[in-house]
Amino acid sequence: VYPLLRRLEKRKLLIATWNYKDPSRPRKYYGLTKEGKRFLKKTVEAWEKLSKEMDNIVQEAKAL
Repeated sequence: VYPLLRRLEKRKLLIATWNYKDPSRPRKYYGLTKEGKRFLKKTVEAWEKLSKEMDNIVQEAKAL
């Protein structure tokens, strides 16, 4: 997971912030940037289209 988070951060799709409330256990939090939100929207749309197409193929195969 962490290599993926670093790649997304490098591509400016995520932004990371550190929380040092507990100095012995600093925590890193990730959030989407504006570009990340656009990328997510496009990815979801592409997934939904692919999913519908695959569902159609499966339904046609069942009908045979």
